[in-house]
Amino acid sequence: MPKKQRQEDLIDRVLNRVLGEGTTRTVAGIGAWCVLGLALLAIVFIGIPELESRRSLHMADREVRMTLIDAPEWFTAAPELIDDMEARLTQDAGVDPFDRESLRKAHRTLLEGGWFDTLERIDRHADGTLMVHGTLATPSAVIRWREMDHLVDDKGRLLDWKFEMGTASPSLPLITGTSTAPPRLADGRPDHGALWANSEDLDAGLRLAQLIKTRPWGNEIRNIDVSDYPSDRNLWLECHSGPRILWGHAPGTRGATEITSEEKLRMIDSVHATYGPFKQLDSIEIDVRHDLATARRVAIGEEPIAD
Repeated sequence: MPKKQRQEDLIDRVLNRVLGEGTTRTVAGIGAWCVLGLALLAIVFIGIPELESRRSLHMADREVRMTLIDAPEWFTAAPELIDDMEARLTQDAGVDPFDRESLRKAHRTLLEGGWFDTLERIDRHADGTLMVHGTLATPSAVIRWREMDHLVDDKGRLLDWKFEMGTASPSLPLITGTSTAPPRLADGRPDHGALWANSEDLDAGLRLAQLIKTRPWGNEIRNIDVSDYPSDRNLWLECHSGPRILWGHAPGTRGATEITSEEKLRMIDSVHATYGPFKQLDSIEIDVRHDLATARRVAIGEEPIAD
């Protein structure tokens, strides 16, 4: 039985027949390898960048959205805030699924807004959606400073949102009259996430805001005035339409002749139940600091109205 020729021998015979032996075959081989090398270089320096360019154009046309995992109800009902946060996040995160540095930058941007108690991570899904895992701070009140109303959370930390004077939601208590400026960084920018309520007047106002927010008359209160607090420890409740109510010391504290905060709340409940909405008690000041509530009509005098 004839011996089977090896594959290499067959290739050599074919090359010898086509190219001949010696120098011609050597030159042809070198030329072939050069052509192959040039083809590979073309793929690396021309083909791949072209593919990357097309991929980038395709991703740039894709809309990037943000989803906050387990978002609280107040956040889902605030479309302006969602749009603003999403715009900042997507601007920093970009669209490249392999760009981890941009995701880290977006993470820092969200933290600098002061909006999160904790921000665990940001994931990017295949469709480009940015999934934000974290726990939002809870907006609690607005503090008026230089004709702007600034949002703070329930711990008194400054959040990255402010309103034209008087345009915030009525559900957010408004604190006016503070002499304490909002916290700022060394370069003068607002220090979002930093504690603003680090002064006695704002601490007192925020505590009172939390105390009255569930009362049936709470939505009739326009603002809590803390301007007198540094001098005489008095807080004032000012109605949208109706009386100014002299509350006195901050909840949890009281002067020598003051009643407790719970007793003050019951006294205001009684006045409201007896005389109806506060708008019917316009142009008077009601003092609820002592055992007997008194009302002083402006420029008229003082008279008891409830106990």
